[in-house]
Amino acid sequence: MVKKLRTRLAKVASLGSRGWGVLAEAIGTLLAVQIAFHVVDFPRLLTWTRQTRRGTPLPAGQVRHVAWLVAIAGRVTPCRCLARSLTLARVLGRRGVVTEVRIGVLTEGGALQAHAWVEWAGRVLNDHPDNLQRFAPFDRSIEIANV
Repeated sequence: MVKKLRTRLAKVASLGSRGWGVLAEAIGTLLAVQIAFHVVDFPRLLTWTRQTRRGTPLPAGQVRHVAWLVAIAGRVTPCRCLARSLTLARVLGRRGVVTEVRIGVLTEGGALQAHAWVEWAGRVLNDHPDNLQRFAPFDRSIEIANV
């Protein structure tokens, strides 16, 4: 366990200025999303998180690295899966990467449970696909309804 902790700390310590910048952006975005849940209607929040910069998107390795940095930010803030997923979509969108925020549901012990995750190019970025097998995903990604 100590060896694993040392390895993780060494990895974080070697981030470089860009990595620390993405980590700081992710923490700030997570906090903004958490506040927005209470003061902004969900369609507006979703529009903000889904904005994608035009241009050349990141290569696959960098997309996974950004997802890893957002996951670290999610561990140091008290945010749940929806906030983490919206944050990941926002941070990647600012780098030209188009993603889909997905939501799945299940009933367990008579209670409805939901889970959110992000997919990019058909791959799950912020969860392990095996963890999602219990959830029945909605057929499409979250879309804003014109009400």
